[in-house]
Formats: sequence, C-alpha cells, structure tokens
Amino acid sequence: STTDNQSYGIWMDGNNPLVTDNTVYQSSSYGISIYSGGTTVNNHVYDNDIGIYSAYGTVRNNLVHDNFTGIQGHEGAFVEDNTVYGHSNAGISLSRYYAAGPTAIRNTVFSNYDGIVNGTGADVLENRVYGNLNTGIRADGIGSTRNNVVYFNTIGIHVGYSARDVSNNLIYQNTSTGVVVSSRGGNAEIVNNTIYQPDGNAVSVQDQSRDVTLRNNILWSETGYGVTVSSDSQLDFSSDYNIIHTPNGTLSLWGGVEFTSRADWFYELGFDQNSRTDDPQFTDPAGADSILGVSFTPSAPAQVVDDSDSGFTSTGVWVGQSGGLNGGFMQADDHTGSVATWTVTGLTPGDFYQVSATWPSSRFAARDAPYTLIDGGQVIAVRDMNQSVDPDDFTNQGTAWERLGVYQVQSDTLVVQLGDMVNGSFVQADAIHVQQVEGDRSADDDFHVLPGSPAIDRADPLNFFL
Repeated sequence: STTDNQSYGIWMDGNNPLVTDNTVYQSSSYGISIYSGGTTVNNHVYDNDIGIYSAYGTVRNNLVHDNFTGIQGHEGAFVEDNTVYGHSNAGISLSRYYAAGPTAIRNTVFSNYDGIVNGTGADVLENRVYGNLNTGIRADGIGSTRNNVVYFNTIGIHVGYSARDVSNNLIYQNTSTGVVVSSRGGNAEIVNNTIYQPDGNAVSVQDQSRDVTLRNNILWSETGYGVTVSSDSQLDFSSDYNIIHTPNGTLSLWGGVEFTSRADWFYELGFDQNSRTDDPQFTDPAGADSILGVSFTPSAPAQVVDDSDSGFTSTGVWVGQSGGLNGGFMQADDHTGSVATWTVTGLTPGDFYQVSATWPSSRFAARDAPYTLIDGGQVIAVRDMNQSVDPDDFTNQGTAWERLGVYQVQSDTLVVQLGDMVNGSFVQADAIHVQQVEGDRSADDDFHVLPGSPAIDRADPLNFFL
C-alpha cells in the first residue's frame, strides 16, 4: 500500500514494468503512473487526483474509484476489464498525440461525472456504462464506439467534433437523450444501434453538425422525439432504414418544424423512405423483475445510526454539541487524529444500499469532510462533503440528509467513518442513513426482438452489417 499525500503513489518508466496487487490512495497527483508500456493489473486505487495513468501499456482488472479522474489511457494504452466509479471528472479518459489511439474494452463504468471520454482517436468497445451524472460515453475524436451497453445517464452517448463510428450499441433509459450529435467535423455515422427512451429524445443532431448519417437503428422515444435536427445542423443529413417508434411522442423535429408521420417526413424532406414506425417488438425491456435498468426505489425500511446509538463509536477528541438529529452531535477540530465510526449490520450481500449523512451546518465547518465507506474490510468509497451548507437531498425523520452514494455491498456489515484530516476548521459527526434500494437491475433487460418484428431483415441491403 502507498499513501500519505505523496505526489505519486507509484511512478515507473522503462522496461515494461508489472504493477500488480497494490492498494494506492491519497496521492496528490497520480496514484499509479506508468510511461513505458507494461501491465497494471489487480490494483485497488482510490482517493488520488488521477487514479491510473498509462501510456502504451495495459491497464487490466483494477478497482478504481473516488479519484478526480479514474484512468487515463494515453497513446496505445489498452484499458480492459476494470471497475471504475465515483469520479468527479471522467471515469476513463482516452487520448493520443502521436501513436495509435488507446482502447477501452469490457470495463464497467458508473457513477462518475462522465463515464468514458474519447478525446482523440480511441476505440470504446463492449463496455457497460451507467448512472453517470452527465454523459455515459463522450466520443469527441476519431475512433469507434461499438457494442457498448449505455443506460441511466443524462445523455447516453455524445458524439463530438470529429467522431465517426457509433454502431451496434444498446442505449436506453438515459434521462435526457439517447444520442446527442455535435459533429462539426462531419461524417458521423449512427448505425445499427438500439435506442430506447422512456423519456426524452432518441437522437438529437445539433451544434452545427454536418454530414450526419442515421441508418439501421431502432429508435424508440415514448414521450419525446425520435429524431431532432437543429436548423444549423441540416447540411447533408441523411436518415433511412430505421425503425422510429414514438408511441406518445413525435416522429421528428426539423429546425423547429414537427413531423408526426413518416410520409410527411419523407415526401417533404426525403428522409427515411425505407424506414418503419411500427413497434419493434422487444422481447422484454424490463426483464423478469419488471425493473428497467436502474431504480432507486426503496425496497426495505431504512436504518439510521445516530451518534447517541450503540452503533456509533469514536476515537480522538470529540466534543458533544446541541442540535442535529435527536438533539445532539459530536464535533472535532482538524488534524487531531479523531475518527467517528458508524456501523450498520444486517445488510444483504449483493443488494444495493443508498448511504446518506446528516450534519448541522456551520459556515466555519469543513468543506471537505471525508466520509469513508468500508464493506467487509475493503474501502468502497471516499466522499468529501461540504458541512458548511445544509444537507438537502431528501428529508426523513424530520431531518435533511445528503446522499453519499448507492453501493452494492458484498458483506452484511457497512462501516462509515468520518475523519478530521480537512483543510482547516472542524468536522461534525451526527447520523448515517442506510436505505436498501432496487439499484442496478439491468442484467435481465432483454432488447432482442421477437419473431415477426418489423426490425427483422429491414436494414439497408448494401450495409456491411448484414
């Protein structure tokens, strides 16, 4: 293990090093930085500025969470089979200057600001990307974005300036838009994707895009638009051989003009001559559990541990104060080595739990109060919370709470610790709220089509996917 606010946890350059089985945390710059190829495998990396940086190397099977940026893959780096979450910037960031572009493949990436960002020339393949605050996959540079499952983000895939190939992806349950195209560089091809939007639009083309092609897609928008094209993005736009199904929405929006029928869309503008608007007849999008994608619906009563309960302990110098839940809370000055601990038992391994905290705010309190979540002895999250402002995510038991996150536990006991290693001032320990929720239930979501679906054998007969 490496820690203690070093600039670099592990830094290596030369002779294809192997970096394996380390726990690396609290480095002010890079947790692991490898400049010369090699393999970075089976490491646990958290609470650094950048978790892992690799140029030309392989980054495989690492657990990377709660850094500013999770993994930076540069030049020909190969980023595969990692679990990446909890980053306030990108989970995985890909770039190149000179060599072949990096590749991100078969990663599970969730609960970041952006899931995967392809800056220049990377391939993003076969990843599962969900629950990211902004965009699931941001494809800004030339490269392929293929065979990914992208759901429950604000925007599923954002196709940026010079991105070209976005194909064979399953994109669903994103809260704003399935695919946003902002391709001023031109020639973006959105081909052979399944996009399912209970809310919002399936595809939006905007921001001076040009030469955009939609082909062989299934586009379902329950209440929004199947396709929107802004007035500055109509140059050489083309669309055909799609299924565009909008049960309670509208087929398309062209520069502010709505089209409610495919016939008008085709005869006035020439688009989607060979497309259909029928129900594509998916097998079962919500699966056997009848829960589509991710749900934060509570599934059991909450457990609350206050600083006055038996599940709370403390070490160091804590001083009791009036206020907070049940009329009291604990306060510790910074850098005294004080730690408050809440222990929650009786959890179900494999289930999802939303963890929240409350505190009485003070303008003098820490703006970076560090809550550490420990499941079965392993750190699963580190969240810095601003205790100078009131919690405001939800109210329970007459108290306002702030979410620390939703986590799938592997044991029956979750420990939450609050330390005092903050930038001046003091921290305040009051109560923890743990609520079982439905969580990520996507495993049984089935977007195959039934026999007899209008999507079968309806693609462009000259297309290479056949």
